[in-house]
Amino acid sequence: MQYTSKSVGEVIKQLAKKANINKNVYTHLMRHNCFTHMVENRVDINLIQLLAGHSSIKTTNIYTHISHNIISKIPSPIQQIKLD
Repeated sequence: MQYTSKSVGEVIKQLAKKANINKNVYTHLMRHNCFTHMVENRVDINLIQLLAGHSSIKTTNIYTHISHNIISKIPSPIQQIKLD
């Protein structure tokens, strides 16, 4: 059985409702979240590009710019200075 994009969207909306998510949830958002989590878990960007089906790495790099979790985990060089 093949699913249509509409039927997948309906399943996602039903699951969001069951999870008490009141925001608009849609299939592209789920795709976007999946690739963002891959970036945050340090999956190689070229592999993400392949999985996403992007012909240009520039498109895939969008996920690296929005991932604030990665940025917040980078230690500041200033914090590593010892002032003894």
